[in-house]
Amino acid sequence: MTRPDSILDLLDDAEHHKVMASARIDILRAMVYGNMSMPVLEESCLRRVLSVPKTTSNPNLHLKALSMMADALQEQGKYSECIPMAMQGMNLAKKLNNRVVEYSLLSTLAMASFRLEQYQDGYEYLQQIIESGSKSDDVRVLSHVSYAYGMLINQLVSDTRYEEALKAVYARRDLLERMQDMPGPPSGYIDQQKAYLYSKMANLYLSMGKTAQAEEAYRAFMQTEEAKRVESGYTILPYLQKAGRHKDVLDRIRELHTLWQGCDTVNMQYRLLLEYEAKSEGALGNYRRMAELNRYALALTDSIYMRKLNSRAQEFATIFKVNEKEKQLQEEQAKSERSSLMLIGSVVVLVLLATLVIMVYLNLRRMKRRNRIAARQIEELLAQREEFRRCLTCNDMQKDVPPMEKKAGQEEKTGGTSNQSYETFLRMEQLIMEQQLFLQPRFGRDELLRTTGIHKNDLSCLLKRYAGVPNLNSYLNRLRVEYSVKLIKEKRNFSIEAIAEEAGFNSRSTFYRAFYKQYGMTPTEYIDTL
Repeated sequence: MTRPDSILDLLDDAEHHKVMASARIDILRAMVYGNMSMPVLEESCLRRVLSVPKTTSNPNLHLKALSMMADALQEQGKYSECIPMAMQGMNLAKKLNNRVVEYSLLSTLAMASFRLEQYQDGYEYLQQIIESGSKSDDVRVLSHVSYAYGMLINQLVSDTRYEEALKAVYARRDLLERMQDMPGPPSGYIDQQKAYLYSKMANLYLSMGKTAQAEEAYRAFMQTEEAKRVESGYTILPYLQKAGRHKDVLDRIRELHTLWQGCDTVNMQYRLLLEYEAKSEGALGNYRRMAELNRYALALTDSIYMRKLNSRAQEFATIFKVNEKEKQLQEEQAKSERSSLMLIGSVVVLVLLATLVIMVYLNLRRMKRRNRIAARQIEELLAQREEFRRCLTCNDMQKDVPPMEKKAGQEEKTGGTSNQSYETFLRMEQLIMEQQLFLQPRFGRDELLRTTGIHKNDLSCLLKRYAGVPNLNSYLNRLRVEYSVKLIKEKRNFSIEAIAEEAGFNSRSTFYRAFYKQYGMTPTEYIDTL
């Protein structure tokens, strides 16, 4: 990966335009940061992936994220965090029957356990790979078994368990022989693994004091094609130096120096090469050269340390930049969410307003329909009353009944039969209507008693029995309202206030209350029905 910054910019652009799921973009970012040896940023990206609910719904993506996270944590030395993450990934790999990833995570678990000095657990994890994977016919699975053997051999040697290590070496050799007859391994892979194995075997025999077997393993190493490559010097140098073959060591190192010409030598591999060279020069008595190489190795160590510091500073600067970018993205996301909420709120308000308008419209329609029906009923009722009063007047004229008059000091008593009291009420109403006494705002009980001659004790009874009202004021208001209906129909250019005043009401509000009480609608609503 030669231009990681350009790849990161492309991923940012893809995220901005939403051409790819954010989880997949973060997986790719983690791969780039891993290649740049920035495990902190790699971990940050992977934690975002694992925090997304959609990740768990995609088992393969979830498994990849868990596997990469375990590696990132191990690289940072966070072994206690690495183990549960790798365990979770291993269990998921088992469910998906992905043995390659399962064995890779078992190797990670073994390495983390060894680093935490939990040696028994580490050996058990490696043994799981070897026992389960050795039965497979898949070269990819067997390559993980071979790698597990390599880890096992190194740890056994470190624990000075040479006999067990030697058994593991021969078991790995048998595995490589078996893989050699299978299709699939890359060209040169088996030969390279055998060369590495023979170098380990030679070194192991030498540690056990078996020089003849060590020399035989060295000859087996030299017969491989890998031994002819200059790079193989790194593999065999430990044996050559331990065997005291310092001239061979220096010959190999001179060849290896040719690989570093024009290359960056500020790294641990080149430093290790200088250490081998210095030790062999000292063993041959070239102490000045040894001291020179040791000074060079020490200076190189300082340079490597400074480079690590600079790399760490660069990583922190990148982390700061990424955090700022994430903060900006979060702000943009929050702004987008607010806009979405405002849009949703606006739509909801519009829907509610539309619903309200529709409800008001339907209610107005129902009200208008009801008012029209009520208006017809009012007109019919008034027409019936007008006809009744007209008939009553005609009957009185035919019978030659004198109108109701009051002589000075006289009051008509109505304590007779119900027919007599009804006739008294009708004559009182006829007099009020003919003289339009109800139109006088100050017309009241005393004026009515003086005009009609009805006894004051009988008036309330007549009104309750024949008019259905509790008092004279209610009765007069009813007559005024009936009259106002006539005025509304005849004088449509009159205002409500003019109608109220013409009908004998003292105020518009009194007129409205009386009209609504009698007909269940306001004067304005009645006008709208015309």
